[in-house]
Amino acid sequence: MRKTLTKLANHPKLWLILTTVWMAVIFMLSTNYFSSERTPSKIDTNIPLRSLAHLFVYLVLGFLASGAVNLNFNWKHKLLITLLFCIFYAFTDELHQFFEIERRFRFIDIATDTVGAFAGILFYNFLYLKLHNRYVSRSQSDRSK
Repeated sequence: MRKTLTKLANHPKLWLILTTVWMAVIFMLSTNYFSSERTPSKIDTNIPLRSLAHLFVYLVLGFLASGAVNLNFNWKHKLLITLLFCIFYAFTDELHQFFEIERRFRFIDIATDTVGAFAGILFYNFLYLKLHNRYVSRSQSDRSK
């Protein structure tokens, strides 16, 4: 785990690439091909499952975007900027769905996406950074011995 955390911290551009790839995945999931009408009948497409999918997808986006912003930019209010970025992307995602034949624009999806993104941002800022700082400080103290 230490190697993974160090590798991610040493490659800030990787966070930008992963964030961009994940945004492309979200865009693809917003097409008609993944609409509830085309989802296989073996998968229950009720509202709670779709809401959980929104939460998860944007939790990942919030986590990745936090890493990208935190390691690549020296801005004040990084958490707020990351959250606003995720909300903006959720809005553009819904706008994209508005133009898809079998999809529709839903404000509740933007709200769900925002909650997921906020959870991902908190996860990055409180859990990932704590783990990273613990491993970095431990490895630095090991080197000094």
